[in-house]
Amino acid sequence: MASTLPVQNHLLFGNGTEIRNATLKTVTIDAALNTVSNLDLPYFKSGVILQAMPATPDHLTLLTSKAIKDYVQEVQSSAIGMGKATGFLDLSSGTADFPASVSGGDYWVVSGMATKDDVGVLGGEYTVSNGDLVIAIEPSAGGTGPAMAAHYQIVETNMNLATTSDFGYVKLTPLADVSTTNNSGNTVVTPAYVSAALAAYDAERPVRTYKATANNVASLTVNAATHGLGTDYEKLDVVVSDADGTVIDFIHKHIDKTNGTVTITSESLMTQLNVLIQAH
Repeated sequence: MASTLPVQNHLLFGNGTEIRNATLKTVTIDAALNTVSNLDLPYFKSGVILQAMPATPDHLTLLTSKAIKDYVQEVQSSAIGMGKATGFLDLSSGTADFPASVSGGDYWVVSGMATKDDVGVLGGEYTVSNGDLVIAIEPSAGGTGPAMAAHYQIVETNMNLATTSDFGYVKLTPLADVSTTNNSGNTVVTPAYVSAALAAYDAERPVRTYKATANNVASLTVNAATHGLGTDYEKLDVVVSDADGTVIDFIHKHIDKTNGTVTITSESLMTQLNVLIQAH
């Protein structure tokens, strides 16, 4: 395709050729061998130099420096949390007001308390700890009270141990410590670990028993001091048999284990009453 290049003064090509006051057509200029001077924006093809970021960016156009600056400022003003780090918010006295913010996105780091587990009160009612972030959502004069919630956001980065009254983090007890005295008291046990510990305990503990025999009786009482298996009736199993070793059906006898004292009452006189008490 033919091209036209007006020459107002002169062109000096790398090979020494000089052209003055002429119009060039169908010309190829080697950029490596020539220098183009006084090239201003009006000499660029229309649509190549843009003064604003297009809706669909491409690699065929260029932005002016002002267009780049305007675009960056637009992104900064619309992005959440892109404000400046304003400094530390000292709560060494235990309390502080919300600081005044110049613009949304300004943020402060809570500091000043003795240890990471200490807490302070911000704005009269918000609990914070060292390392927490206080971020301004919008410009504000600062202050105290619930109205501050509309102007600031608190991000907890240093949570404390949970208590019965305060939210916080918990540490899980290792399975090996569930049935020992290694637990410091600042950990919690999951239901699965409780079940596993109880199963392990049942599998390892020795079975303790007590046997008693009485002849020609309709009842028999063995108190806790005698059988030595404890007073928790829920942990006592009682098996009653006759002289032949046949286990007597529960229908034909009554067993009471109140406070660990075992009392067996039969419906009739038995020539021999065998009692086996097991603790579990």
